[in-house]
Amino acid sequence: MRPFAFGGAVLRGLIAVTVFAHVAGLVGAASAQSPDPDLSWTRTEAGPVTVFSACGANETRDLAETIISFHGQALPRILPLRPGARPVRLTVFFFPSRDAYEPYAIVPAERGFFVPGQDEDFLVAYRDSDWEDPLTPLFGDIAAAYLERNVGVLPLWIREGHAEYVASFLGNRKRLEVGIPLGEHLKLLRDELSVPVSSLLDVTEASDDWRDPARRSVFRAQAWAAVHWLRTDSADGPAHVDDFLRRLGEGEAQAEALRAVWDLDEAGLSAQVQVAVHASAANVHLLERDLDAAPRTDRPVRVDGPEVWVRLGELAAESLPRATDRQRARELAESHLDAAANAVGRAGAIARGRARLAEQEEDPIGALRLDREAVELDPDDAIAHLRAARLLWDHWRAKGARLSVEAADADLAEMQQHLRSCLLHRPDLVEAQVLMGLSYVGAEDPSPGIAVLERVRQAAPRQPGLVEGLLLTNVLAGREDAAHALVTELLRGVDADASLRAQRERPLYRCLDAVGDLARFHRDAAANALAADLESALGARQISSDLGHAIATLREDLDAGRDITRFVPPDRTTLSLPEAVTSSLDPGALDLAHARELAAAGADEEALALVDTVLDEGRAGDEASRAFALRDEIRLRLGEDALRRGNARAAWEQGRAVLEETRNPRTREAAEDLVSRCEEALKEGE
Repeated sequence: MRPFAFGGAVLRGLIAVTVFAHVAGLVGAASAQSPDPDLSWTRTEAGPVTVFSACGANETRDLAETIISFHGQALPRILPLRPGARPVRLTVFFFPSRDAYEPYAIVPAERGFFVPGQDEDFLVAYRDSDWEDPLTPLFGDIAAAYLERNVGVLPLWIREGHAEYVASFLGNRKRLEVGIPLGEHLKLLRDELSVPVSSLLDVTEASDDWRDPARRSVFRAQAWAAVHWLRTDSADGPAHVDDFLRRLGEGEAQAEALRAVWDLDEAGLSAQVQVAVHASAANVHLLERDLDAAPRTDRPVRVDGPEVWVRLGELAAESLPRATDRQRARELAESHLDAAANAVGRAGAIARGRARLAEQEEDPIGALRLDREAVELDPDDAIAHLRAARLLWDHWRAKGARLSVEAADADLAEMQQHLRSCLLHRPDLVEAQVLMGLSYVGAEDPSPGIAVLERVRQAAPRQPGLVEGLLLTNVLAGREDAAHALVTELLRGVDADASLRAQRERPLYRCLDAVGDLARFHRDAAANALAADLESALGARQISSDLGHAIATLREDLDAGRDITRFVPPDRTTLSLPEAVTSSLDPGALDLAHARELAAAGADEEALALVDTVLDEGRAGDEASRAFALRDEIRLRLGEDALRRGNARAAWEQGRAVLEETRNPRTREAAEDLVSRCEEALKEGE
């Protein structure tokens, strides 16, 4: 097996630039179909990885060994695993050909895709005679998700640079190689003007260096070169990078962390990277394979169709928020779960799959009902128990505006029952331990829950939701000093670089939710005290306009005695410039952020109306460019939906509207394709 010659950038770049030019025409027009009964599937497992392959036993075994080498050995040895954490389960589907794969290509990609989930990750790929190593391009996406889970908020260049670095992976029986020089990156950096390191450190997903496909390629190459040098320049490189990542995860600014670890400023790092580029970045990270510690790969076994169909249905459900065609993804999930409905012993798994779909469709009550059904049919299903507990926690919080804490005890009691069953079978699930601690929040004495959360904190201090959960339970217990210390901890890093600030603010939205929880349960004094604590702590800090707006809204609702809604952090791609709490808010930026949220939730018509409002206000610069791009994206999606429903005239109008205004060649190509298909449909209907 050879390393993938082009690294992970090609695939992830194609994801961004072929959403409509390729997928809308190739995949969007296809209808969801039932599973192919002629495909013969085998399954093999090793550690947290399960591989389903329709390519025969031998190839399945080879695939599993490659993935295990990367996921189980190379990745955790190159990148730090959060203390107390366990690798998220990874389920892989490998198809024998592109034709077999295409019905499942619901996420925009060229040669396969990776879907990170809360309880399980999915990877989908297919055999291609032109690509000797079809899985390697997806390794970068696995690495990016791994970093986000285990390190936390990181600059974009660190995340993408590591994704590129790790994706160049080669394994054999004796050793693993990571960081193999990527020729296309080196050529690009020599032929093009690279992103200056001073700019590289500040690039976010809202920056033009990321949003423009051509500039993104240069950015990724530069990020890869920087990470490659940091990791391989000396024998201490990996340890230094681990220290650097730890500092960033704890809230230290990038410039300070660079000086502390390497005694470098931005100019010094830039010079070192240029030297590495011209030296062809020749160093490689070698790892001796620990065969004794490697998870053993089970012998591939033949599995019946319904087992795979249920899992493919869950894949489609989990992919729904990322799907180019949400309706098609929904139909794909339903058709596969329906196809397995009559199989003996699959009822529990099918209920869990339907619960997953209901949750993605934002039907938490339906999802809870189905998860309850799943655990009745299969009491040993730890994940279904966990999902039910998670939904009960959300339900308990949501109904607090009408009920007292005591009246809501039924939710918390059932939540504890599910969590005990979950932890009986999967004691390693840290999220279940956190939820168990939170389940004591309505008790007369919440101290047992606080003790559980503190134990988790000792083992897994960066577990998502942990500090926010401790904040809520300590406030309810009247432990004001402990609550103040937790607020101070959550504020760490808020004043960091602009590229990190908005992401590091995300946990603070949970603090606002804690205030809302207190108000809903008639703990007005505690709610006002916590809100005042937050306002005082944030008043002198540089924060984003989104957080400033949320805090102002919270204060208005508290003062007016109104019900307080949940606070949702802005999407990563809608980061706004840092402003003080008292700064004037830009309604156009907020409207555009809300439009993206509406589009992501499938409310395209409402999103389009909001984008039009932003453009009617005469916006200019980057904000106008983002608004035009979002409008084109929504119009193309609406056109595809209309054509699928048989309304070719409406679809044609959407395509023509894009053609009349867009200057993006790829968007124009997608619009021309849509218009052409509409005109053919109109001719056939005459």
